[in-house]
Amino acid sequence: MDLRKEFEKENPEVVGETDRDFYDSNYIEWLESRLQWISVEDRMPEPNIKVLGLHWFVPNEHTPDGIYDEQLVYLDGDRFYLCIEGACALPIEVTHWMPLPSPPSELSDSPDR
Repeated sequence: MDLRKEFEKENPEVVGETDRDFYDSNYIEWLESRLQWISVEDRMPEPNIKVLGLHWFVPNEHTPDGIYDEQLVYLDGDRFYLCIEGACALPIEVTHWMPLPSPPSELSDSPDR
């Protein structure tokens, strides 16, 4: 997901703006409004895209009271899968999610990606 392209699509008045402070302040405000936890009850992410997922670790010997944790997850159909070391195979119950930010521009143009 390219957040800048999405921002410009939703805010055509900033496209071609020469006042960098105006553009940047609007972009930051837009990002802050977008990069918030979204309940899976309100909306699911697009399928087949990795997102940051919030899930509950049930109480166990390491976390006796249980704990919420954020992990990279992948939605396939109606199930989320935990992504570890490039593999997304462990099913996981996610309560909230948020899109990942775009990679730095110097990396997104790399031929190795």
